[in-house]
Amino acid sequence: MRPVFVLLTDFGHTSPYVGQMKAVLLAGCRDAAIIDLTHEITAHAVCEAAFLLTASIPYLPAQSIVLAVVDPGVGTERAMVLWETPELRILAPDNGLLTPLAHQGTLWRISMPEAPSATFHGRDVLAPVAVRLALGDPPIAVATPWGTQPLVSLPALPAPSPGQILTRVAHVDRFGNCLMELPANTPLPAHLLVEDRPARVVRTYSDLAPQELGVLRGSQGVWELALREASAAHLLGLGAGALVSLVPADPSTPA
Repeated sequence: MRPVFVLLTDFGHTSPYVGQMKAVLLAGCRDAAIIDLTHEITAHAVCEAAFLLTASIPYLPAQSIVLAVVDPGVGTERAMVLWETPELRILAPDNGLLTPLAHQGTLWRISMPEAPSATFHGRDVLAPVAVRLALGDPPIAVATPWGTQPLVSLPALPAPSPGQILTRVAHVDRFGNCLMELPANTPLPAHLLVEDRPARVVRTYSDLAPQELGVLRGSQGVWELALREASAAHLLGLGAGALVSLVPADPSTPA
């Protein structure tokens, strides 16, 4: 079977980092396919990376090997993790990125070689390990069992006030829609105050009037804040990681 590598990073596209990782992968597996899930994670935003990784897993080809590199602690004593199921393997730092998935797979501690660089473990550690796995090496050849130590946790949300839903912006897409850490199956009232601004729950973007703030169930399985053909993030001054307050509102509240 042709190997499939999936890359998720905060590297952007102005530096050679993505290209160097791909070069190492293709040097070891010339016939591999590489999926660029995204390289536009907000710099150092581990929560955003964890959200987008988790949301994307159902759509990845079987037997994919994911390299998730959002690693502000690179060069420290933090561990590198191999997460494994029969259908998927993910390589990532132990910084919260894999925490939402921890109990859904088997964990391994990747053996750390002497890397040429203390600041680029994506290229010098994870990519070579991914190649070995793709070529048939078992996890025990590149890692040791994780044991009982818990993975590093993601930051917890503060306690909400009575009647308030307090959540966090998981990701802002290029349209300015704010994807929240609020599952789409969470019931919401038809009318809300979002950061003290009136908002209406709608089915899709075109249900909104121009410049009307809306809340809708988006394609990534969570509730989104949206403006029709405009940026909700800009209107509300929100970015990835920002807290968002939602409270029920009277339908007659003026916009």
